Amino acid sequence: MSFSFWGNSNFSKLILSELIANQLTPDLIVTFSPKEFGRKKILKSNPVEELAKQHKIEVIYADNINDQSFYDNLKSKKIDVGIVASFGKIIPKNILKVFQFGLINIHPSLLPKYRGPTPIQNAILNNDVITGTTIFIIDELMDHGPIIGQISSPITLDDDFNSLKQKLGILGAKLIINLLPDYLNHRIAIKPQEENLATYTKKFYFENCHLDWSQPTATIYNFVRALSFEPGTFNYFEKNSKKIILKILKINWVNDSEVYAILNQKYSVIANGSIVQENKHFFVKTLDGFVEIITVHPDGKTPMPFQNFYNGNKIDKLI
Repeated sequence: MSFSFWGNSNFSKLILSELIANQLTPDLIVTFSPKEFGRKKILKSNPVEELAKQHKIEVIYADNINDQSFYDNLKSKKIDVGIVASFGKIIPKNILKVFQFGLINIHPSLLPKYRGPTPIQNAILNNDVITGTTIFIIDELMDHGPIIGQISSPITLDDDFNSLKQKLGILGAKLIINLLPDYLNHRIAIKPQEENLATYTKKFYFENCHLDWSQPTATIYNFVRALSFEPGTFNYFEKNSKKIILKILKINWVNDSEVYAILNQKYSVIANGSIVQENKHFFVKTLDGFVEIITVHPDGKTPMPFQNFYNGNKIDKLI
């Protein structure tokens, strides 16, 4: 059996690493060509291509996936099946037909829930306590094809986008490793998705990720842990009569009853977004409580503990 691996991101690399570690090294990697980065416009390969180079796996680029030359090149490889993880492009119908056993996608949700580009973020935003990974056969519609297998995973209050992505990537890799032999030998009964249960996600953009401190604490906490890594959550602060952007990278839920009682007694009537300090910790007022602000990223600087930022700015409110 020969197989190809399709992916570009760190999530893709995580799965590919697990496959290789379990003696499932692909015969071919399909990814995108190196991109220019920085002021010097240095060409840099994506994480999947870097890993392919380390293991001397053949790579072809899918920048022009609809071109006949790409199709001809792929077909000439005579690959039996493809495994897809965070590829980032719609794969056309003629490409799907190249493989005897199709293209199999590893998707970090329990389909048909959370189809689309941001399933992990939406699971956190919606305060879900269970998510999972689905292996399905790609068809012409988005995340629509029949399911080969699924595995569930809890979401803890400490999980953020990065930790949950790591969990689901490892689960997805283990699942495909276990299911692939049975799938190729027709020993798995694939099942269609329940279309009436389908939900769809959309991409998030930085300009829409402004933190609103008039929201409940739970909403704000979920918002930051879902979106602070990508595309980034932010507020403004005022300095010298100017509004300056401040990325909010990490906050903590105030779950110590004694600390909460002190904060509530002293500051329950202050404006939402106000910053207060207790025992060298910094807290921000929300609609119904407080969160501790841990790490921020000032514009043009590196990420830092909020205390370091505060010592240089002495701000009293996030807006």
